[in-house]
Amino acid sequence: MDLKTGKIVATSQESGKIIDNFCCYIATISSSEEAKKAEISDKVKIRLSNNVETPAEIVNIIKEDDRLVLILKIEKQIEELINYRKITFDLIWWDDSGLKVPNQAIVKLNDLDYVVRNRAGYLNKILVKVMKQGEKYSIVEPYKTEELKELGFSNEEITQYKKITLYDEILLNPDLSKVE
Repeated sequence: MDLKTGKIVATSQESGKIIDNFCCYIATISSSEEAKKAEISDKVKIRLSNNVETPAEIVNIIKEDDRLVLILKIEKQIEELINYRKITFDLIWWDDSGLKVPNQAIVKLNDLDYVVRNRAGYLNKILVKVMKQGEKYSIVEPYKTEELKELGFSNEEITQYKKITLYDEILLNPDLSKVE
């Protein structure tokens, strides 16, 4: 039987999805790096075609050659899924909020991460906390006062602490020796 995405299918003997009371199980094939690192009971999110995001849990992983079949258990938004045998969705491995910065702009110094901000020609070294790092970009945010104290900064250093903000111009591959 040739199924098209989003097609409603009448009841038949063919299998495709198992619905157990208020749970739905979806099988998806992936060869991504995240899938290769995934483990049973990992929490992920899926974004359905109506842009609704719902939590899911990996309940089984089946290895086939260079790709993996992931079995996801979904307990919310199943009313959107039960009419269909084949669906389109995005698998979201992680999400975090903050500012998106190219990895080339981040410099490590004494186990701390910095970016160099250019404001009207003045270059400042800005301490940032890397929340999550991908292949090309990182999600960063400024440190909170309590976190700076834990890192050993003095009260004077904390009051002079400059924070990265939205729309700041930052340099790629900065040279910290030329920055204050």
